[in-house]
Amino acid sequence: MVDNWRDVIRNARALAVENIQKKQRQQKQNYDESHRHIDFQVGDQVKVFFPIRKVGRSEKLFLRNTGPHTVMEKVSDVNYRIRFSGDNRRLKEDVVHVSRILPWKNRH
Repeated sequence: MVDNWRDVIRNARALAVENIQKKQRQQKQNYDESHRHIDFQVGDQVKVFFPIRKVGRSEKLFLRNTGPHTVMEKVSDVNYRIRFSGDNRRLKEDVVHVSRILPWKNRH
């Protein structure tokens, strides 16, 4: 009887591992289909997303993307060193993840 339960548990575990691997492959495929690769060059002008939250104020009217800032270095595939423009920034340079960076488009 104990051997029978061991077989049942082993089979259930094998099935669970197989299902997890199948779902992981499906999720990777879905991500790869909708992912857009963004690559910036040193010297590119970009705008950077800064989440702004103030107590008692609505966030929807705050300017969250600031710029133009300059790409100084590509630290890794997803991180860039950005030099911030403007005198009001505490940070002069910082490493920023690519998900917070958008290309700067001059509207003039």
